[in-house]
Amino acid sequence: MLGDTRARFRIGLDGTRYATVTERDGAKTDYPVHSVIGVEPLQQYLIETAPGRLQSFDVVWDTERKAWFHLYPDQNVPPSDGLHWTGPYKNWNGRCAVCHATGYDAGYDPDTETYRSTQSEIGVGCEACHGPGAGHVEWTRGDGEAARIANSGFPADLSTPEGLIQQCAGCHSRREAFFDHSPEPGTPYHDAYNLSLLRPGSYYPDGQIRDEVYV
Repeated sequence: MLGDTRARFRIGLDGTRYATVTERDGAKTDYPVHSVIGVEPLQQYLIETAPGRLQSFDVVWDTERKAWFHLYPDQNVPPSDGLHWTGPYKNWNGRCAVCHATGYDAGYDPDTETYRSTQSEIGVGCEACHGPGAGHVEWTRGDGEAARIANSGFPADLSTPEGLIQQCAGCHSRREAFFDHSPEPGTPYHDAYNLSLLRPGSYYPDGQIRDEVYV
């Protein structure tokens, strides 16, 4: 249940997983379940609502309790609301994947409002933060000049606090991205993002997280 909405999962005869969703207005739709995300015990589902468009579903599975639950049990928003699971705030392609994949490109076409998203690797691999590893492979195999390649052959230098901030803040800060793809690791933060300033409602007075600040 999602407030006044109902969801039922099933497996088709061909093995395809589906979520049958009945919305508040009674409209019932069969959606294919594209893939699964999450860290144990959370098992969350990406539903393909249109070719290439993946939405993060709010009904999830607890692998330890063996039970379904709703991520936002106090919400009962209509499909017209941006916070509805089909809305822009729950769109995997445009709002989630760039920090949860390696070498990601949303592939968004503004004329058709469609996605042809690609990634080098699903999940956060080594190259997501360190950059392409070809130079590192050369460094590990080399001697003489190759052994003196700066930063062990990686484009991003994470050996200093400043280097870590510049790289990690790309996903661990509240910001607006300038691009719809993963910036090359080592790109200065302010060349790729507009940092959101501290404002009321982000944190509690004692410093604890209140809103989504990606810490």
